[in-house]
Amino acid sequence: LTDWAALKYDLDIESSVDLTQTSTIFPLGTPIKGIGNFKGKVSGQGETYRVDGTIDSESLTAAGIYLKGVNVAATVEGTNTNYTANGKAIAELLTFEDFRIEFPKITGNVRGTGTDFRWVGELQAVAAKSKKLSLGGLFLSDAVAEMKDKELTASAANGRAQKFSVGDNEFAALAVRNLRFSLPNGDPNLKADAATAASFTTKDYKLNDVRGRNLTVKNAKGRTDINVGNVQARNAQVKGNTLENVTADDFKFTDLPGSIELTAKNLKAARLNADGTRIDGLYVPEVSLTDTGAETKIYSDQLRVASIDAGAAVLGSLNIGGVRLTIRQGRLEGTSNDIDAGSVKLAKSSSLSDGGTIDAVKVVKPVFVLEPSGRYRATADMSIGGGTVGSIPLGAAQAKVLIDNDGANLNELTANVMEGVVTGNAIIAFSNRTRSVIKADFANLDLGKIAALQSGRVMPLEGKTNGRVDLTLNGTDYRTTSGTINATIAAAAGGADTNKIPVNGTVDLSAANGLFNVDRANLKTDNSEVTATGRFDLRNDNSDLDVSLRSSDANEIVNLVRVTGLSPEFESQFDSMKAAVAGNVTFDGKITGNLTDPTVDGKASLASLSLRGKELGTLTSDVLISPIETELRNGKLVQSDGGSVAFNVKIPSTGTDNISVDAELAGVNAGNLLAALPVDLPERINDFNGKTSGTVKLSGLPRQSQGEINIASEKGTIAGQSFDSLTAKALFSGTRINIERGEIKVGEGFVAAKGSYDTASSAFDLDVEGKSVPLPLALAFLPADSGIPTITGAADFTAKAIGEVDRPATINVNFNGSATNVLINERSLGMLTFKGVTGNQVLNADLVATLENRPQTINATLNFGDANLPFRVQTSFDQSPLGPFIALIPQLAGVSIDGTGTGQVEFGGNIAEKDAAGNTVYSAAGLSGFARFSQLSLRVQDTPINASEPVSVRFD
Repeated sequence: LTDWAALKYDLDIESSVDLTQTSTIFPLGTPIKGIGNFKGKVSGQGETYRVDGTIDSESLTAAGIYLKGVNVAATVEGTNTNYTANGKAIAELLTFEDFRIEFPKITGNVRGTGTDFRWVGELQAVAAKSKKLSLGGLFLSDAVAEMKDKELTASAANGRAQKFSVGDNEFAALAVRNLRFSLPNGDPNLKADAATAASFTTKDYKLNDVRGRNLTVKNAKGRTDINVGNVQARNAQVKGNTLENVTADDFKFTDLPGSIELTAKNLKAARLNADGTRIDGLYVPEVSLTDTGAETKIYSDQLRVASIDAGAAVLGSLNIGGVRLTIRQGRLEGTSNDIDAGSVKLAKSSSLSDGGTIDAVKVVKPVFVLEPSGRYRATADMSIGGGTVGSIPLGAAQAKVLIDNDGANLNELTANVMEGVVTGNAIIAFSNRTRSVIKADFANLDLGKIAALQSGRVMPLEGKTNGRVDLTLNGTDYRTTSGTINATIAAAAGGADTNKIPVNGTVDLSAANGLFNVDRANLKTDNSEVTATGRFDLRNDNSDLDVSLRSSDANEIVNLVRVTGLSPEFESQFDSMKAAVAGNVTFDGKITGNLTDPTVDGKASLASLSLRGKELGTLTSDVLISPIETELRNGKLVQSDGGSVAFNVKIPSTGTDNISVDAELAGVNAGNLLAALPVDLPERINDFNGKTSGTVKLSGLPRQSQGEINIASEKGTIAGQSFDSLTAKALFSGTRINIERGEIKVGEGFVAAKGSYDTASSAFDLDVEGKSVPLPLALAFLPADSGIPTITGAADFTAKAIGEVDRPATINVNFNGSATNVLINERSLGMLTFKGVTGNQVLNADLVATLENRPQTINATLNFGDANLPFRVQTSFDQSPLGPFIALIPQLAGVSIDGTGTGQVEFGGNIAEKDAAGNTVYSAAGLSGFARFSQLSLRVQDTPINASEPVSVRFD
């Protein structure tokens, strides 16, 4: 004490202080209670003071504020009750009335008058709580707190809390902007201009990535109100279902002592995903929820959705009024007004290739109940106005529907379908532990539309079906079916539609646990009849069914296979072979094993089979179809002229390239045999006749063939040219075919070939030799429409060709030879020599003719390097005879022209082109050229013509 009169003091203090006594010595206006440890400096004069130091205390109390485990480092200046403090305070606990803060850390500036103060700074706390409100991980920046007249108010530019709870409802990672807080009458109020949260979770739902504006939280007299405007959430999860892009204009949440109330206006969600069902465009003008603990009620006067996609079905725009949900003791009950669902679109699928629509769908008096045990029940009266399933038209239908955990009950079902009526009741069990029951009568059902249920296409069958179904089965396991099916089919007499096949018959089936007894099965058309007796097994392997087919029109059977889509592979093969059938068809066989994968053993016969326009004859074969393989055994093809083919074919059900064929030919017409080959041969080669015998032994078909073909023909014709004998032997190894021997003999002449061909790469290597070969036979490989005139004579030649058929640029052809007594369109060309060499992808050929002891050379080229195969021919004349050469020009065929000339002739063009289907075709139609003569003397149709000046002619 430096001046007692002025009361000047300057104290260094380190002590444990009874703060109750200190507040008496240094009156601050607010009494302080507690014992603390003080270390610091106190100075001042009279009523003016300054304190610099630190205080820690186990507990402090001042004006209703309680601090536990406090540690304060600050500077305080003041006069009487007015003070200013700067520093930092850390405590284990701070309480003020009902407001509790755990482990607060406060920094900043405090100005006060004793009972009132104002603080500016930052606040951090591990947790904070006031009545039902609690926060975790609290942080406030740019904060202001003020105590005035015992009322606390606070604000912060930014605030964060890892957790903010109202009762059992929780915000996670809450962040607010422009936060205001007050405690009027001890009740906390909170406001913020904007708020975001990672999630908002209640016991019934959870919102993720939540945003909102104008947040207010009020707590008074046990009531807590939360209001948020312009709410947005990335998604909401409700009982395992997900709502996406959720928005609401106004969200109100009220927590009362005995209940919770919630309302939302203009609630929208872009999509709801619920167990595979997708609902788009949800909109609820207003929804309310009240939870009293004993029960929860949810109500919406109107619910709209843009579409509902359940995978198999799609609904369009839907309006549902009066939606009410009540949850009481864990039991949920939902009702709504009647629902007009409009049209339902059925999606395309493997079993419904064309999809469909169901029109005028209505649901009357819908009720849904979910028990705490997980049991549920839904009831409604349902009706439809019509529609189509695939290509099948539906009429009106109605039924009383009850669906629960065990199954779906359709009672008092009446449906106009397939131009007939179905009435009855059905119980469809969802579990195989429960039996499904179907009892229905049907009348006047269109047979063609019944068949279409399997294929998805309306069948050209005419008949009305009447009968009854009484069936039971375990759940949906059709293999356990028991009961009876009785049906009669009657075709209308004198039906107007001649494109339909009239069907009459009776089918009576009785079943016991998947084993069906065929009491009667008989179906007839005007030309065909199918009967069946015995039994077929869906569950085990006890099928024993005798099936018989008799038809006087084989085409009718083929057409039925086509329109039913029974075997697309059969259709493809049938069409690719340009097959045709006629006459009687029979099949007698037995079906054993399990009907889903049966064994069929029988005999089949066909009166007439044609391939590629060639009549092959009658066909008989034993047929064995098993789960392992398909066999045609003891097969025999008998031609009308007595020739025959005995064959056996094996087609395994699994694996690839493992088909085997054994055949023995005896006097078969060779041309008909070629028609059976799966390739398009030149037309002149197809003009092949001759008795052929031999053997075919092949396995590994179609792409890894092993075996051989060995055949011989006598006294036949090819391209109209007679031959004495033909022999051929080919060895197959994988994709490679080695032509070991191929020879045709004509009188003293012959043509022989050997080489190889690879079916995978189309690579070939062929050597051909001919002696005294008739030229028509040598030219038989050229297309019939290539424009080559009639040429006769005999040739000796050798030729070699290698390359790949699919890549003309790889082809290399070399040949040479001579021909004698050559006539072109009956005009003598005498003796010819010819030679061809391929170089740089171009075949260059020279043909030399000797006329009147004068050689005439014709040069030709064929460019393999160009896919269009450009062809060029040119020659020069010097007072040379023109008649035989003019006969070569396709455009002048049939016109008699002789004479001599001096000049040059050239013509050519592309001989290959693509047709509309993209296939390469060969033709001389594109050839054109010119002839230029300085001297020309002709006789046209016996009329002499002499040119008085040079002549130029174009050929187009």
